[in-house]
Amino acid sequence: MSAFTLGQRVSWATLDELHRLAVSIPDEFGHSQTHKVWISQAEQGLPVSMAEPREGIVVGTRVLSNGRLQWNGYDEPVEYILTDTVTAVLVAYDLRRKPVVIPPHRVREV
Repeated sequence: MSAFTLGQRVSWATLDELHRLAVSIPDEFGHSQTHKVWISQAEQGLPVSMAEPREGIVVGTRVLSNGRLQWNGYDEPVEYILTDTVTAVLVAYDLRRKPVVIPPHRVREV
């Protein structure tokens, strides 16, 4: 579990915020598979110079899922297959914006 408590003041860099992306990855047969993953902007290759420091308040923790979408044919529904999970801290930094999710190891206590 997380060492953070509800209402605790924390800081982080904007490049550490996690975002959900759909990524197309070919399988062993050459068919494209869509994967839905949580990835930080730093892992996407954005320059570190773009990082802004932010401060906010912890409002919870979340367990986020990474997985792939499996198409079973035209008559079958699409299946979401879980591949792994990511634990994140939910932090509010503005009254009019939604909270952000950040990996616990990238959040610092203020």
